[in-house]
Amino acid sequence: MKLTEILEEISVGFRNGDENSRKLNNYVNMVRESLQEHGVIYENEKIYIGELKTDSEEIGDTFLQGSYGTHTAIKHHSYDVDADIGFILNNINARRDARERIYNRLTSSFPQYKVELRKPCITIDFNDGFKIDVAIYSKLNDEIYFHNSIGGYESVTRAKPKELIAFFNEKYADVNNKRSIVRLMKHFIKIASQSIEIDENNKIPSISTNLMVVDKNIKEYDDNEMTLYQNILLIIDDFIKYVEENGTNGPSLERLCVGNTFYKVRNINEVMSVLRKVQINFKNKQYSELIGNEIFEKITRKNNTKVNMSPMGTLGK
Repeated sequence: MKLTEILEEISVGFRNGDENSRKLNNYVNMVRESLQEHGVIYENEKIYIGELKTDSEEIGDTFLQGSYGTHTAIKHHSYDVDADIGFILNNINARRDARERIYNRLTSSFPQYKVELRKPCITIDFNDGFKIDVAIYSKLNDEIYFHNSIGGYESVTRAKPKELIAFFNEKYADVNNKRSIVRLMKHFIKIASQSIEIDENNKIPSISTNLMVVDKNIKEYDDNEMTLYQNILLIIDDFIKYVEENGTNGPSLERLCVGNTFYKVRNINEVMSVLRKVQINFKNKQYSELIGNEIFEKITRKNNTKVNMSPMGTLGK
């Protein structure tokens, strides 16, 4: 079983043309259309919805963020895939009730789905393993602020969401192999966390994995399985060493307003147990322990089909 075969099964995103990607893109467009209708935030006002781009020079009020924006999203039947949409308003003081208004709008637009007013964002669950997270930002004096209610009340913190996505995409464009590494690493970590039943707070955030990969010097490859394997092994080893040295002070990028990504972690031993499981199984190429039964069986069936069909071309010679 090859890493590239696993990658093909788990990759999803607005640049992909597979069924899962098309379905997620459709949901993203449904949410955008709902939010740009007249009077969503205030009466007699229409919010301009720009094109969904991740360029830091973009002029507009919406953009893709998270794994959907960096083209590192993954999909598997045992966990949900979400697309993160950033929604920027122009006046931070006049729109303190924006979260409630947007939530009410989405609730009325999608009565058949679950819309949840969560503390950091608004989530729409489409009941089929796909979710949309809407993050609310405001702009004041050329500064961007993120709205959340993590402390139990509406508050704002300085953010650079577009610059963050542009940073990742620029780095990944230089060494596209890194996107493959991030996707595989995230999937391995998710499956390992499930198999040893890690507490929700102690799960490794996806952005931590991105931060561990983005600035690493790794080998480029052209469909070279061994090079991809060596690169991932390097990242796993470095990740373990980082956690051993820093504990609950997770990877961060302060200049782009990303603080300690392990801020929820209460038991660092659970983080280490996941990374150790990934390390041992990956080093021994025991991929069946890291990808889930469904994907393992699907790839195995495909390979068996190829083997059974291969002699056909030589018959009669």
